Amino acid sequence: MQTPILLLLFNRPEITRKLLSRLELIKPSTIYVNIDGPRNALDEKKINKVKELIANISWECKVFKKYNLNNLGCRNSVIAAIDWLFENEEYGIILEDDCLPHINFFDYVEHNLLKYKDTLNIYQIGGYNPIEKATRNKFETPFFTNLSLCWGWATWKRAWNKFDRNMNDLETFSKSKIFKSTLPNYLSRVYLIDKFRKTKARKNDSWAYFWTYTILKNNGLCLTPNYNLIENIGFGLDATHTIKGQSQTVAKVLPKILDSNYENTQEGVNQKIFYRSQKSKSKLLLWCIRLRLNTFIGIKK
Repeated sequence: MQTPILLLLFNRPEITRKLLSRLELIKPSTIYVNIDGPRNALDEKKINKVKELIANISWECKVFKKYNLNNLGCRNSVIAAIDWLFENEEYGIILEDDCLPHINFFDYVEHNLLKYKDTLNIYQIGGYNPIEKATRNKFETPFFTNLSLCWGWATWKRAWNKFDRNMNDLETFSKSKIFKSTLPNYLSRVYLIDKFRKTKARKNDSWAYFWTYTILKNNGLCLTPNYNLIENIGFGLDATHTIKGQSQTVAKVLPKILDSNYENTQEGVNQKIFYRSQKSKSKLLLWCIRLRLNTFIGIKK
């Protein structure tokens, strides 16, 4: 495989081993490896095991390494790593250590990276589909959404160059027709704007909300497969964010997914993806009730 792959690794050698075993099947010719620095002595021990795995990659390939001496945290480490990738490449695949791709993922991504390289309003080729039950029989090809799903994805330098690190126009965007048409449900928009505000104020460690915001404000599109191609194998107590929950499973045998229809932007898909990837309808309602109560209590104080 000729498409460069960026691996975002940290302190989990066992799942890194599984990811490398999957990559061995397609033998990518160029790999970029980013490993954030340790927070403590236990991290350092585990990170050294991950570095050992990288040092012993079994196939012939170019390996470029960016090993942080200090812990930058998820947001800063990932953003710096993707910046680094696109200082050297025109396009690439980004895989976190816990995102295990189906073998079909690689041809699907490589094909569409080349197909859409000059289609400027397409920002991302994604591999994760949390609404597969609703799409695998309904859609014959991959489809477009405005919401980014970053469990196994790819993009181009020309798209990442638009990455908005500041969200200075957030309040204007929150009232825009583009945003309202993207997510018809009012509470969904309230929730997402709250996440964007917290991300802008650095009250969380997310890099992905900056990327989601970039795509939404530019009315960009993300290609999503009609069959899920990514399994997240990192749920557990040693995870940074995915401590609870479970991933959409991946079938062992899937039809080969390549071609997509540029016109295949389905009405209602954004809202369905929001409910599966952000908050379900019931949890969203509870979140909004808590938000109003906290606001009320804050005013009383």
